Amino acid sequence: MASEPSYDDEFVPAHRATSPRSLSTELAYETASRLSNINRSRAASPTTQYAIGAGAHNYPRSPSSNLNGSFGDSHDDFLVENQLDEDEPAYNPELDAPMQYDRRFASKISFPSAKFPANFSFEGRRLVIGVDFGTTYSGIAFATPPGETIGKLEEVHLMTNYGYAMNNDNKIPSVNSYSEPSLNKSRKERQFGRDLSPNAVAMVNSKLELDVQDTKLAELESLVHALEGMKNLSYANVKRCRGHPGFSWKSSEQIVTDYLAKVFKAFSEYLDRAYPGMGNALREEVPTELVITVPADWSPKAKNSTYRAVINAGFNQKNFRNMKKVFMVTEPEAAALYAIRWLKEDHIDVLTEDDSFVLCDAGGGTVDVVSYRVVSISPKLELEQIGHPTCKKCGSIYIDAKFKEWLRAHLGKHWRLLDPKSLKGRINAQMTEGQNMRSIMAEFEGFKKAFGSGQREVRFRLPEALKDFNSGNAIVAGEVIISQKQMKAFFDDCVDGVLSLVRDQVLQAELEGKRVTNIVMVGGFAESEYLQKEMKRSMGYRDITLHRPQESWTAVVRGAVITGVEHMGELKPLQSCPKNYGICLNEDFSGIHDNWDDRFLEESTSRVMALGQLHWLILKGDLLDHKEARSQVKNCPFTFSQTQSRKWKFEVYEWDHENPRVKLPKSYHNTRKELRTVLQIDVDMSSIPLEVMHKTHNNGRPYWTADTMCKMTYTINHVLEVQLVFRGKVVGAASRVMKEHLTEYERDDEAGDDDDDYSISD
Repeated sequence: MASEPSYDDEFVPAHRATSPRSLSTELAYETASRLSNINRSRAASPTTQYAIGAGAHNYPRSPSSNLNGSFGDSHDDFLVENQLDEDEPAYNPELDAPMQYDRRFASKISFPSAKFPANFSFEGRRLVIGVDFGTTYSGIAFATPPGETIGKLEEVHLMTNYGYAMNNDNKIPSVNSYSEPSLNKSRKERQFGRDLSPNAVAMVNSKLELDVQDTKLAELESLVHALEGMKNLSYANVKRCRGHPGFSWKSSEQIVTDYLAKVFKAFSEYLDRAYPGMGNALREEVPTELVITVPADWSPKAKNSTYRAVINAGFNQKNFRNMKKVFMVTEPEAAALYAIRWLKEDHIDVLTEDDSFVLCDAGGGTVDVVSYRVVSISPKLELEQIGHPTCKKCGSIYIDAKFKEWLRAHLGKHWRLLDPKSLKGRINAQMTEGQNMRSIMAEFEGFKKAFGSGQREVRFRLPEALKDFNSGNAIVAGEVIISQKQMKAFFDDCVDGVLSLVRDQVLQAELEGKRVTNIVMVGGFAESEYLQKEMKRSMGYRDITLHRPQESWTAVVRGAVITGVEHMGELKPLQSCPKNYGICLNEDFSGIHDNWDDRFLEESTSRVMALGQLHWLILKGDLLDHKEARSQVKNCPFTFSQTQSRKWKFEVYEWDHENPRVKLPKSYHNTRKELRTVLQIDVDMSSIPLEVMHKTHNNGRPYWTADTMCKMTYTINHVLEVQLVFRGKVVGAASRVMKEHLTEYERDDEAGDDDDDYSISD
C-alpha cells in the first residue's frame, strides 16, 4: 500500500496528465480544438442536424446525483460532442501512402549506397536504432551489428537524408508546421524540418514544454502566447482557417508526436532507398532495439511524454515486427560513450583507467554536465558516474532569445513588419516563427557559431519592408549592425551558466578525491568558438584540457546506438501500461465538451451537471518507471445532505480497444458495456465531522461538500492501487495485482500469493 498523501498535495487535472500546461492554458487549447473541428465538420456537412435528448439513466453517480425526471428538451446545437472530428493520427504504413518525391528533383536527392557484399545477410544480426529528439535539432542513427560490440565508430550509420529541401545534414530542425502547403505547386512541402512553405507558421522549441514550466510566470507567458496565437479564440479566425489553424491547438505531446511521425516516415523511406531490397527485411525480420535519449534531469512527466511521442510516431512493434526492447538513456551518458570511443579511435591517449573527466553536453535548450571515472577501456569501455548530474536551461536558443529581445526593442511597433506571425519574440515552449524570422535566425546562427574568432561586428540586412528603417547605430538604412560588445552580451548568461555547471562538477569530483584532467564538450552549442575560448580560459589554471570530438553535434544519437549495442545488458528495458484506467464522476455540464444526454439538474446545488463522466488517469502506453510508480491524482468532490448516507462504493474501470484510433470514452452510459470494473472501493466518510466540509444552502436546505482526492498508482509489477483521501485521512482504498498483464516469470512468482483478485481497506 502506498503511503498516504498529505492534504496539501496538489491536484493535477487528470484529463491532461501528459501535458504540463496549467489548467487555464489547457482550456484555451481545448476550446480552440473544438471550435476548429466544429468548423471543419460544418464545412463538410452544413445541413446536418442532431437531435439531443435527455432523460434518467441508471449508471454510477456520486451521493448527490438526482436521477428523477428529465432536464431540457431537444435542441439543434452545433457544439455537441458527436460533431467533433478526431485528431489527425500519426503515420500508419498500412493507411498512408509512401513519401512522394518530385521527379524533377530526383537528381538532387542522394542516398548512400549499400556497403554490403552481394551475399550479405541479416541472419545473426540485430537492428539498434537511436532517436535523439532535441530542442533545436533532431537525429536518427542505427547499426546492424552481428554481436554485442561496435568494432569502429563508422559502423554506426547516421541518417543524413530526410528528403528534398533538408540539405543532407546530419540532423534536421525540430520544427513542425500545421500551415497549409503552398498552392499551385507540383510538390507540396511536408511542413517539417527545413521543408516548409514560405508562409508557414513554424512551431519551434516544442521539447521544452514536455517538461513542467519552471515558474508561474512561464505558465502565464505560455497561456498568453497560446491565446495570441489563436487570435484570442476568435471564431472568425477559426472560420477563416477552415479547420487548419496555423497556430496549433494541440498539446505539446501531440505536436512532438506529429513531428516525429514525419521523421519516422522519412526514416522508413531512407531504409528502403539506402539499402534496396533490404528495408522490409530490417523492419519485418531483424530483432530490433530502440534507444531514446532524454536530458539528465528530465522529470517523470517529461519522460512519459517523450516515450509516448516516439512510440506513437511509428517507432513501435507495429512497424518493426521484431522489436524486442526499448531503452531510455540520458543524453550525457550516450555522449560520453561516443566521445571516449572517438578519443580512443583517434589515437588520443588522454584518458587511461581510473582517470576522471567531465562531459559537457551543450545543446540548444538544455546543458547537461556529468563527471565520470574510466573503469575500463579495453576490451569494453566502462564508465562510473561521479556525483550527481547537473542540468540547466542555458542552451543556445537563449542566445537567440536575447538577440530577438534586442532587435524587438530597436524595431518597436515595426516588429510586426519583420514577422507578422511571430509572437512577442520571447523564448517559450511553443514559440512560432514565420518566413522572415526564420531567414534572419538562419543568418544569425552562422554569426553566432563564428563569434569569438576575431570578427569585430556583425552586419546583415532586414527584409524589404524595413529597408529604410533606422534606429541609432544598431540599424542603419535597413542594415542591422551588432557590435562585438553587444554580441558578448547575448552570450554572457548562457556561457556563465555552462561554466558554472562545469565548475560544480569539478568540485564534486574533488570532494570525492578524484582529480579531473579533461573536459569533453559535445552538442551544437559546443561548436561555439566563444564558448570554447571561455571554457579554456576558465579551466586553464586547473591544468584541465578541453576536447571536442569531430562529430560532437551528433555525439548523443551515435552514443545512443553504442549504448544499445554494447551496454544493453546493463539497461532495464522500458515497459508501458497495457490498458487505460479511470474513474467516473459527475461534473458541471459543458455544451462544448459533454454529451447532452448526460445533462441533469443536481438537487443540492440546482446546477446543471453532466452525469457519469469518465476520467482516465493512467493511460495505455504510459511509461512504467523501474524507480518510481506511475501516479496521477484527481480532485473528486462529493456532496451530501444532512440525512444522506456517507458510505458508498467507488468503482475503478479498465478500458481498451484494438483500434488505436478509437478515442477514449467520456460518458459512462455510452460505453458501460465496454468497461471492466477492476476495483470496487468501500468509501466511508461517516466519521468525518460535517463541520470540516464546505457548507452551502439551496432552497433552505443545507448541503456539505467534501473535496476528496483520488490517487491512482500503477507499478511496473502491474499492481493497480487507488486511494481516496480527505484532509490526509484515507477514507477508502483498494489494490489489485493485474495478473493477466504479468509475464510468465512474474506469474510464477505470484503463484504462492493469496487467490483474491484484490484487497479492500477502509
